[in-house]
Amino acid sequence: MHKTRLRRVERRTAVTDYWIYLLRDIYLRQSKPQLGAESIKFFFPKGFTNKFVAHGIACEKRALNTFKKNTNFNVIEVSLMVCKYMPWLAYSPDGVIMENKVPTSLLEIKCPYIGKEKGTEHFFDSCDYLTEVNGEVRLKNRHKYYAQVQLGMALLNLRKTYFIVYSSFTDTYLQIVVPYNESFSTDLINTVTNK
Repeated sequence: MHKTRLRRVERRTAVTDYWIYLLRDIYLRQSKPQLGAESIKFFFPKGFTNKFVAHGIACEKRALNTFKKNTNFNVIEVSLMVCKYMPWLAYSPDGVIMENKVPTSLLEIKCPYIGKEKGTEHFFDSCDYLTEVNGEVRLKNRHKYYAQVQLGMALLNLRKTYFIVYSSFTDTYLQIVVPYNESFSTDLINTVTNK
């Protein structure tokens, strides 16, 4: 089977970071979860693209190369990672950082559309997932991207994520180190597995 088609099939049959957060929200909103309609969307998604998605896809490789050049990290690119103990649960990282052939950190890259024409100093105006705490840029812990990286770290047994927000205009990025939050991740996984 062609790699692209195989990846689409794999993604349809695994609960990935986006879907686990969506399913968690649906579950928490309803007294008796009615996930039938949502599962139809999950297994038979409509194709979706726009200029924002296209920009992100077009810039991701350049962002990865800039990050690797600036950090000298050994970053490997992997495809869909499936949880051994819950094979319906999966994550597709932008990269895994290796040290001495051992995975140490997750890499997640975001390329907001504003970065096409402006530098990283303008990201606070349009990136609702960023916040500042004591002069330090952080990822909001109530945003789906926070859930995304927490799930990724839980599934890959990693303790931190380098969350990169890239500007193609200046070929620069904001780097946010997100530590693993075990209680958040456990709650997230338990909510969707109903434990």
